[in-house]
Amino acid sequence: MAAPRRGPLLRTVWAVHRFVYGLTGGRLGSRVAGLPVLELTTTGRTSGQPRPVLLTTNPAAAVRVAGRAEDVVARRLEGPEREEHWRSMVAANPDYAEYEARTDRPIPVVLLERA
Repeated sequence: MAAPRRGPLLRTVWAVHRFVYGLTGGRLGSRVAGLPVLELTTTGRTSGQPRPVLLTTNPAAAVRVAGRAEDVVARRLEGPEREEHWRSMVAANPDYAEYEARTDRPIPVVLLERA
């Protein structure tokens, strides 16, 4: 199955998923297409407000997986370490390979480690 392209329908599906996930504290929507889902909250660099983003200047973050919250530190992977993790991601979901083929930039891979 081809990876879905971002469009109005997909954005709506993601918005509904985010709403349900947040409403249930991550108890519903904790898996999509067989893969685990987590909510990552970081602190905005200038605002100091919580933001649901992947990477910021401040690597301290919080995740919620299946209703359980934990503090983590995000670390962007580079070189062979990134390639090793990327291969395992593609093995788990081949759609990532198609996603990578549609862009000229390297897709960041971030490791979240318990704080």
